Amino acid sequence: MNVRNVKICVIGDDTTDKTVFLNRFARSDFKSDYMKTVGAKFYYAAVKSKDDENHLYIFELTNNSFFKNLIKQYEEGAQCFMYFFDISREGTLDFLRDKVVAGQYNVLVGCKKSKDFVIPEKTINDFIKDYNINDYFTTEVNSLEDTLLLQQICDKVKANWIKK
Repeated sequence: MNVRNVKICVIGDDTTDKTVFLNRFARSDFKSDYMKTVGAKFYYAAVKSKDDENHLYIFELTNNSFFKNLIKQYEEGAQCFMYFFDISREGTLDFLRDKVVAGQYNVLVGCKKSKDFVIPEKTINDFIKDYNINDYFTTEVNSLEDTLLLQQICDKVKANWIKK
């Protein structure tokens, strides 16, 4: 069995379900209300597949400008960046515009599907094209697909390594 270490940085505006998603995935914690992240939070999870075991080192990074230099240090050496936004709030997608790290495996994750308002698909597709996003997923807070999402990301990161 191949063992891989994967460093993932998770970035997004406040209240875009980053903490909810990561606690559900890494700790099997199903709450939907958490305190605001200050600085960075660290999560660890092992994801096994038929041939591989992926050790995920996941850093949830705050958007606070006070921690800007610290965040750059956390981003070093990451194989994947996950950018979270709220599908019902266009400002959360705009927030990401100066955060995308070029040349990395970049994943856009839309959360909090709302029946009241959804960012137009064209706006999301333009963002994906403009910022060379590799994959786009949507998730719901209580979705059982969260584990599958991160397994898909691991598989894509692995495929990306094989290409190099």
